Amino acid sequence: PSVSNAAEARSLFHNPLLLDTGGSLVVLDAVHIRFHPAWQKFLTLVDPTNIAEATSSIWMPPIFAQDDIRFQYNLAGGCLMDLGSYAIQTLRQVFGCEPMGCLTANARLMPQGYDQDIDQAFTASWKFPNGGIGTIHADSFYEGRYVPWLTRYIPPVRSPKVEVKHREVLVPHPDMPGMKTATTKTVIFWDVLAQSLWHRIDIIEDHELRFSATGEVKKRWTDTRYLKQYSDDKVGADDSWTTYRHMLEQFVNKIRGRPAGVWVDGEDSIRQLAMIDGAYTKAGMKIRPSIAPKELY
Repeated sequence: PSVSNAAEARSLFHNPLLLDTGGSLVVLDAVHIRFHPAWQKFLTLVDPTNIAEATSSIWMPPIFAQDDIRFQYNLAGGCLMDLGSYAIQTLRQVFGCEPMGCLTANARLMPQGYDQDIDQAFTASWKFPNGGIGTIHADSFYEGRYVPWLTRYIPPVRSPKVEVKHREVLVPHPDMPGMKTATTKTVIFWDVLAQSLWHRIDIIEDHELRFSATGEVKKRWTDTRYLKQYSDDKVGADDSWTTYRHMLEQFVNKIRGRPAGVWVDGEDSIRQLAMIDGAYTKAGMKIRPSIAPKELY
């Protein structure tokens, strides 16, 4: 995220030096995944008011040392501040609002001998205003393997996934009196972190044809579509543009006073940190600390 905690975010984005510039000073929380056209396409396929549950899972094999700066409490480290922050961003985006509260939060701490205020994996869930449940699974040291004895020398790979399940929609069949059609829609985004290199959007619709009087199911079938979206003609973006290049385009637009198609404002960044702080508190862990510049030297 942009800073270490919500209080620090408020201090930054509510700073008079920033607010009194009349827009001449631009500060952006660099959430690069939100700027790619693939993610924006995914959001058009989701109905926020009708989401039953959404799960965002981001795993990374153990490629970083246990004492890497990502895992130092005094530097505001932790899995939730790294991979988990991306997962939380995706939940906030698909629901289109902030959660009512954190329901569960569980951390797997670093091994003994390393910083015990640091989470190397984090799982949490929140309830959102529409009644839907959002869950994240983040793991900075993922070691799961399908055939351990065969793959123990190969770094484990598991694609990040955002899965959104909608509530069932039941409507009368237009051509068959006495029958209703029930549809449950699931939308999955594969590889949200590196979507400019590869991604896939799955749209899965499960249907049932039912008798209106009894609810008995006469027929079941599933329709599945797959989408990809690498370019964006509106901004002249071709397939080679990375998430960072898309973000830079909007940052330049903002600096030059042009409309920004996608943006992350200060209040958005504050709410992101508030959600992270709440999850750490729910897990019985300390909120990440604010550090004065002189403490870093």
